[in-house]
Amino acid sequence: MSGIRDGKILQVTLTGEPVQPIRLYYELCDKELLVRRFRPLRCLDFDPRGKRWVWLYEHEARTLEFRTPYASLPTEKRPIVIGSFFLKGNKALLDLRSFDRAIKAIPFFDEHAGSDAARITHAAVVNRLFEAREQLPANLDIFFHSRDMVERRPEESLADMRSAVERPRTEGEGDLRSIVEERAREALPEIEKFPVHFYEDGLSSLEAALHMREVIAFEHWRGNMDYTFYDVLKTMIPGL
Repeated sequence: MSGIRDGKILQVTLTGEPVQPIRLYYELCDKELLVRRFRPLRCLDFDPRGKRWVWLYEHEARTLEFRTPYASLPTEKRPIVIGSFFLKGNKALLDLRSFDRAIKAIPFFDEHAGSDAARITHAAVVNRLFEAREQLPANLDIFFHSRDMVERRPEESLADMRSAVERPRTEGEGDLRSIVEERAREALPEIEKFPVHFYEDGLSSLEAALHMREVIAFEHWRGNMDYTFYDVLKTMIPGL
């Protein structure tokens, strides 16, 4: 993945991944229990000014493998902040600056915090990459409180697709393949939110969804603005 385009440099995290903000949404089952489990973790530090728990690439988290290994990080940059937890009402929000960090975070906090304290329900993502000189705020509300965020509801999309399939059948035209292809060619919204089914499906479906969005974002970074899910699928499914 080339990080330079038309003289612009791709913004990456200190651990080596392209910056692509993501927020994980947790339902708080027991806030007091969650805080009790947070306190002994040396990789978490409470920031009273920011009203957040800062997740550091240290101690318990040090074994996580990113593109830039821990041993290669400059000592003067340590400790590196890799995420921020905000506890708000009956929700916990985990803000991260790369998809890879999110994939590492979910099983890490499932192990160290437990689903009896907090359960992941959704993820929201920014579907673009950033130039190195762009300044991102510490608080990612600028993206995830935006009115431009599109919330995906797969059950409604499935119902819409079934309706779209049945309608052409009664009219004697159309087929499922063409409808799916039409949907796959649609442009992604810049910011979207969708359910995460970690406890039922593990990480595989989320990893695939994030990987495809990262590929599309990179193609757009290269200037290929018409690149969509359909183009990703063509590389994965021969003969599509």
